[in-house]
Amino acid sequence: MTKTGPEESSVSRPLVSIIIPCYNGREFVSEAIESALAQTYPNVEVVVIDDGSTDGSPETIQRYPVLFVQGTHGGVSAARNLGIEASHGEYLVFLDSDDRLLPHAIESGLKLLQRHPACAMAVGAHNIAAHNGERIVMRCKPCQLENGYEMLLRSNFIECTSSVVFRRSFLGDGLAFRPSLSGAEDYELYLRLAREAPFCCHNEVVTEYRLHSSSASRKSAMMLSHTLTVFSEQWPYAKGSLRYLRSFLYGSYFWRRKYGRQLTVEMATSETPISAQERQQAWRLLARSYPFGIIVLLVSRILPRNLVRSVLHRA
Repeated sequence: MTKTGPEESSVSRPLVSIIIPCYNGREFVSEAIESALAQTYPNVEVVVIDDGSTDGSPETIQRYPVLFVQGTHGGVSAARNLGIEASHGEYLVFLDSDDRLLPHAIESGLKLLQRHPACAMAVGAHNIAAHNGERIVMRCKPCQLENGYEMLLRSNFIECTSSVVFRRSFLGDGLAFRPSLSGAEDYELYLRLAREAPFCCHNEVVTEYRLHSSSASRKSAMMLSHTLTVFSEQWPYAKGSLRYLRSFLYGSYFWRRKYGRQLTVEMATSETPISAQERQQAWRLLARSYPFGIIVLLVSRILPRNLVRSVLHRA
């Protein structure tokens, strides 16, 4: 691992590290870096990890006054963990290379954490944006200090990692993000932190999440498998509380239905051929997690594609 960049600023305000993993992200990484450098909060370091890009991303990144970390292609979790190791901030923000922070993002989250020193993280609202950056919808945050873990059991309402300012002291000395849980590593981290400490939310929009065909949320088989792995790990913590147990049962239904339906639609309507191995894995996953999808796939051979979507929408 090689590192180049500015030293930590010796300013009285706490340092915040904005960590940006990048793999073949040359199209958008400049926007991400510039949004991190344009924060109204003055004491920020920007750490950019190139995850083995082959599209010229490193050359783009190194034009900016950032701490540059060269890694290998280990995935977003491994890149974020490298960024944590290289960073110096008392607080951390994780910004994907195709997303953008709004100028007051750090200031808003940090003020909230300073008002609530027991909190592990502060969560703001975010916009979902189209590929061209135009806003599609705003996502607000309904959480309260006393029931964050219970609400996360029901769904990952945080959704966007860059809407969170983390207090570094709660991340520990180990790997904050688990590389084996691609697509669900952020959800696992939220749940783990919420078991240990409260967290706080506000409804100022602090970041823009760009939705496009390569977004991890579109990979339904992976998301279904890894999210259910994360969720099954909550059972020892949920079973001892009636409130948690209710939320756990609801969450189990929610995740199976959400990604099971997406996977079924992909299998029934995709124009892109998939390998026999991938098809078998998807069928086994649906059989274990969303059996209704198997029925839909069987009848989809004789139904129009728009009718398949309609059936799943009502299921």
